[in-house]
Amino acid sequence: MNYIITLSRILEISFSKLLFHETLCVKMLIQVPQARSRSSVMELTIWDNLENSILQFYHRNDLILIEGYLTGTNSYYHVHGEAIKKFEIAQINAIKIHPIVSDDEF
Repeated sequence: MNYIITLSRILEISFSKLLFHETLCVKMLIQVPQARSRSSVMELTIWDNLENSILQFYHRNDLILIEGYLTGTNSYYHVHGEAIKKFEIAQINAIKIHPIVSDDEF
């Protein structure tokens, strides 16, 4: 696994509950700045020691600094008309999340 630190913007927050030992997790779609033409959207997974603060303090379009491990990719299928397009999203398991305050928020 690769350790990663990245600045990102929250696109979507979804709450889920795993059945194994009642472990809770929050999944987010985040966007990272990237110079290449590949997709800059990643999936962030936050486990139950961080999930309460995430749901309480973070919202869509917030900037965050993430420390975690890049764990692989998930395949998703997008249906547009009759065409089906497969795309992959990289996953990050978060260890720490830090809020970034921009000048617009003062």
